[in-house]
Amino acid sequence: MKAVLHIDLDEDSLDITIREYLLNKLKKQDKNQQSLYSCAKCNKKIAKVVADFCLNNNDRFKGKIYCRDCQGEF
Repeated sequence: MKAVLHIDLDEDSLDITIREYLLNKLKKQDKNQQSLYSCAKCNKKIAKVVADFCLNNNDRFKGKIYCRDCQGEF
């Protein structure tokens, strides 16, 4: 059963509240996504943007994902 929360806010306050809620939700998702990726060499946990960089540079990294420290070896 879901609880329903009713808050009386003016339109500007509501926009700010929704924006803050969504930003917090995205931050939590980003933290969860960081743990999904690890360096192929040292096994260090890395952020999605670092993994994306490696995957977008397939010629350099041969489809593997490396942390920023280990990327310097390629």
